[in-house]
Amino acid sequence: MRYDKRGSGISEGDYFEVGHHDLVSDGITWGRYLISSQESERRKVYTLGHSEGTIIGTRIVDKLSAIHGLILVCPCFEDFTTLLDRQLTETLAQIRNIKGVQGTFVRFMMFLKSDQRKKQLKLIQRIHATDKSFIRTGFKKVNAKWLRENSALDMEDV
Repeated sequence: MRYDKRGSGISEGDYFEVGHHDLVSDGITWGRYLISSQESERRKVYTLGHSEGTIIGTRIVDKLSAIHGLILVCPCFEDFTTLLDRQLTETLAQIRNIKGVQGTFVRFMMFLKSDQRKKQLKLIQRIHATDKSFIRTGFKKVNAKWLRENSALDMEDV
C-alpha cells in the first residue's frame, strides 16, 4: 500500500495544519489497518520511507511490532536546521552557475530580496516564536507546525 501524506497529493486534509506528529499518527493508523487486513495474514508487512518518510517510518515501526522490517531510502541524518542551511547553500551555488540573461535576472532578483541566509534565519525564528500552525511570509503560507516539530526532533533518537 502507498499513501500520500495528509494534505498532499490526492489525500484530504489541510497541508498547512499538519505537523510531524500528525503524519506519524496517520502512518500508524494505516499500518494498523494493513496489519489487520486479511491480505496481510498471508504476507509480511514492511514500511518503506523516503527522505522525510524515513523519519516517519522509524516512528511507525517503533509503535507497531507486527511490522516485519523497515526500508530507508535517502534517510535524513542531520538535524533539520542544518539540513535547511545546507539546502540553501546548495541552491545559492546553483543560482550562481545559471548562465546568460536568465542567470543575471535571477541573481538580480535575489539581490533585491536581500541576504537569503538572514532571511531564512529570520523566518525560522518567527516560526519558533509562534504556536500557530502556519504563518504568512509575503503572499505565501508556510507550515510553521511542521517546521517546528521537525526542528525539535533529536535525530539520534530517531
